[in-house]
Amino acid sequence: MPSDREIRRLLLSDVIADIHARSRGTYGVLRIRRELRVEHNMIVNTKLILSIMHELQIHGLPGPSAPRRTW
Repeated sequence: MPSDREIRRLLLSDVIADIHARSRGTYGVLRIRRELRVEHNMIVNTKLILSIMHELQIHGLPGPSAPRRTW
């Protein structure tokens, strides 16, 4: 019988994959976390989301680069 932890990971992996697909592969960990909190009313640790994303082999787009200083 699967544990509560395994059931939660399976549920979250389905939801995370759905959010990532709806964003056309652009959302990363932080945006997925916000989407889980706002739309699904789920509070999830960033490390757990990152771990599940690694399992599913998905990732978001890189953010904007930092401005360069010219001294």
